Amino acid sequence: MNWDRKDDYYMESTTGYRISKLYTGDVCTYYAWGRGVARDMLNHLRKSHYGLNDAVPQERVLLGVFSTAQEAMSACERADKA
Repeated sequence: MNWDRKDDYYMESTTGYRISKLYTGDVCTYYAWGRGVARDMLNHLRKSHYGLNDAVPQERVLLGVFSTAQEAMSACERADKA
């Protein structure tokens, strides 16, 4: 999987996966995100009101939180093969 660094805080793969980086104090954490959902499909799924415990459609799905970028990349590669 090829990765393109968009800025200092996130990378995107050629297949649509993303890795974002977050600093909290001295700790750096990496988040692996699944492929994006087409915006027109997302708008189609949205409702004007959500009840308690209703799932709200999101643009991306969180695959996991990791301590290194390499672990986050591996999670994206596993999700791509699944």
